[in-house]
Amino acid sequence: MKKLLEKMLAFLAKRVLNKYQPKVIGITGSIGKTSTKEAIYFVLKNKYRVRTNVKNYNNELGVPITILGGESGGRSFLKWGKVLWNGLMSWLFTDVLYPEILILEMGADHPGDIKYLTTLAPCDIGVLTHVAPVHLEFMKSLAGVYNEKKNIATHLSKNGWAIFNADEDWADKLKSETKAKTLTYGFSEQADLRLYQLNEGNSLVEGVKGKVLYQNTMIPFHFPHLIAPFSLYSVLAAIAVGLVHNINIIESINSLKEYRLPKGRLQLLEGKNGSLLIDDSYNASPVAVEKAVELLNDFSNAEYRKIFVLGDMLELGDEKEMYHLRVAKRLAESDIAVVITVGQLSTVIYDYLKKQGKKEVYHFTHSKYAAEFLADYISPGDLYFVKGSQGVRMERISKFILAEHLDPKALLPRQTDEWVK
Repeated sequence: MKKLLEKMLAFLAKRVLNKYQPKVIGITGSIGKTSTKEAIYFVLKNKYRVRTNVKNYNNELGVPITILGGESGGRSFLKWGKVLWNGLMSWLFTDVLYPEILILEMGADHPGDIKYLTTLAPCDIGVLTHVAPVHLEFMKSLAGVYNEKKNIATHLSKNGWAIFNADEDWADKLKSETKAKTLTYGFSEQADLRLYQLNEGNSLVEGVKGKVLYQNTMIPFHFPHLIAPFSLYSVLAAIAVGLVHNINIIESINSLKEYRLPKGRLQLLEGKNGSLLIDDSYNASPVAVEKAVELLNDFSNAEYRKIFVLGDMLELGDEKEMYHLRVAKRLAESDIAVVITVGQLSTVIYDYLKKQGKKEVYHFTHSKYAAEFLADYISPGDLYFVKGSQGVRMERISKFILAEHLDPKALLPRQTDEWVK
């Protein structure tokens, strides 16, 4: 049944795209897809009619649903019928308000996924954020992840634009493999759009300030709702997309002043008992966790006791223990005072840190048990960083730490009835 639905959605999506000819911006990567998608939306929304994926609609069903302008029917035949009917109406009759630009996040957990999605919705602009060790049980290796993700750029025509991260090891390789025009961003001197002179230390409370260098012109920025330098990759990608659309950098920066990362991604929130919470519970991969450790370690305010609450990193294939051990070593070298691990794989981290004997460490098999432990643990001056793969449900812990007067549904991921139950 799913295959039939997939074919029907693809059929209608292709016809709708052919009829309205919107410009398509495709975004993929192992980290930062959704954040980048939202940042691009902020830059373009004031000048164009723009539509982007809602929720996690980034697969073989979600992308055509976005093109057709519907929402998933879940398990309801009636709702799926409505999605298909609305798509048919968009094809047969003219919708004068159909978007001029579609911003399509494209996910991949199996080889061939990005090729399928870019065949369904060929892109005018392809954005590749990061390549990291995720979905390795299917992709097999980091090279396999790259070979899949690169399709976002290599399928482009010579009139298209490939926008990607100059700080990644594969950047030069991708530049040689795509026919499209290229625009790169990052900290590297080789980046076309370069981050420069970032503030450091107490940026958690001040936001992120710095300058961006482009064609010998330096432009200052301050994004008050971002706390981590690596969040700026999403912002830079959005500025680059703006440049392709003749939106100058100052205008893009102004559009991004109120930009916030999506729920569950580096959200600085008030916690119980005078604590602070960085909720990064949406998902986890080794690279993202190492960046999180780096961020927390670099935060220099001595008033806070740093506590890292980390769930298993899933979908790492045969190298899962190696990646957890690598994270353990990074944690051991940091000035993070307390580490709380959750799940089965993270026992590798707990055992390593326990043997080192330099930190206060705890381990729990389930996120609800960790939340129960914290009932009598949270103290004024605690700074909690919560992260883990979706399957570990670390948002349960964030919900417990969150200050009681705040609304979890407004601030945390996976708070709908279908998830909470």
